[in-house]
Amino acid sequence: MENDLSSAREGDKLFHTKYGECVVANAFDDSVSNPLSFKRIRLRFDSHNASIGKDLWIYTNGKENLSDYHPSVFWDEVIITPPPKPRRKIEKIIEEWLNFYPANSRSGGKVYFYSYETKEKADEMADKSNRLGEACHVIHKYTVGE
Repeated sequence: MENDLSSAREGDKLFHTKYGECVVANAFDDSVSNPLSFKRIRLRFDSHNASIGKDLWIYTNGKENLSDYHPSVFWDEVIITPPPKPRRKIEKIIEEWLNFYPANSRSGGKVYFYSYETKEKADEMADKSNRLGEACHVIHKYTVGE
């Protein structure tokens, strides 16, 4: 994220992501006397912002410390739009007992079946003279989004 406050001058209004609005009190360029130094900006916060309690020095990239990962001071208020809630995956399980019957003209020439919640119910409802073997236990696991 690029952030350039090098043109900030005394009296300019800036925005700190934690402390809110602030004003540039002055800019100090250390690099004139020390080439290894950086230009820094002193910020002044309104007196109602007691959480900071004093002026704050930042670098022209908007960071309070050179080791900061992200800047905390910008030209204008930062609006953060949270991402939408992620769609979590849910594992669903279908467990049933099936009675299979041979193909016939009514089934279009394909083996057909009826499903039941328990083995007892499958055996009770089966046409045992025509059923292909015993009732078959089937467990189907699959994943869907919430």
